[in-house]
Amino acid sequence: MSEVNFPKEWVLTKIIDIADVNPKKLDAEPETLSGFIPMTHAPTNFNGILCFDEKPWGEIKKSYTNFKDDDVIVAKVTPCFENGKAAIVRGLPNGIGAGSSEFYVLRPAIKEVSTRFLFSIVKSHKFLQEGAANMTGAVGLRRVPRAFIEAFPVGLPP
Repeated sequence: MSEVNFPKEWVLTKIIDIADVNPKKLDAEPETLSGFIPMTHAPTNFNGILCFDEKPWGEIKKSYTNFKDDDVIVAKVTPCFENGKAAIVRGLPNGIGAGSSEFYVLRPAIKEVSTRFLFSIVKSHKFLQEGAANMTGAVGLRRVPRAFIEAFPVGLPP
């Protein structure tokens, strides 16, 4: 990763120090109504609207990535990552959902960090540019490694 310059009073840290990456699976009754978000529903622009389908939790909890309201989801696979597919998850039925296995989930781990702050990081030009440069895998099916997400430098203002 290239050098990062932040004001001297800011604290330099990494995403893994301020957010849980792919937190544990959620638990709910199988008949609980929940939101389902396939990759096609993830917006590419900063103010895009995240749409979801309603499904019983039992149909989606095992084979898909789990998340809840106020998590950030970001695509990990090409070309979705380069296109900036990411969103703040909000308004899910019963506050829970699942979606493409090609999403990373970020959840604030400390009170000083908001969901909106995490979202602004994953939508930044630097994050998208360096993530694309660090992709691994075969041509046509490349992914951003989890290690890149976790180690990405973040400046925390005082």
